[in-house]
Amino acid sequence: MTALQRHSTLSLRLVALLLASACGDSSASIEAEISVIDQCLGRAEALVTPDDDAGVTSEVPSAIIDVQEGELHIEVVASFRCGQEVCARVTEEGATLRCTVEPCNLHPTEIPRCPSCAQRLAIIVPVAPGDHRVEVYHRQDARSSMPEAVLVASEQVTVESR
Repeated sequence: MTALQRHSTLSLRLVALLLASACGDSSASIEAEISVIDQCLGRAEALVTPDDDAGVTSEVPSAIIDVQEGELHIEVVASFRCGQEVCARVTEEGATLRCTVEPCNLHPTEIPRCPSCAQRLAIIVPVAPGDHRVEVYHRQDARSSMPEAVLVASEQVTVESR
């Protein structure tokens, strides 16, 4: 049983409908389901996260990429502002799937006066059978200028047909 199957999700479940860029790129958007496993794990740069019977130290941000029953499962631990709604934007270009985990509102008008908090998120992406390069990125919101998305994990996976 994987960490994604062991978690009990909060009632907060978001479905990200993803729009292709209007800039003329050749990427296609994919609908992904994102759920919050743990709302706030703490503020530390590195923290201990439960895995089986022992704690495992994870860098923040971090990601685990897995394939289950013909779907791509991504578990991400990343830091966001308290109370921020988080989205997963997934695009496909050729055999590469790019998942960017970021605040739904990248240009907030108000910044809360509470600390940022590491969240554990589960993302499920339906993909076609075959070989895929999966890249997971993390981006914070833009306080004054748009930050670049940072590569968290990259892995080659093979998806079998169901």
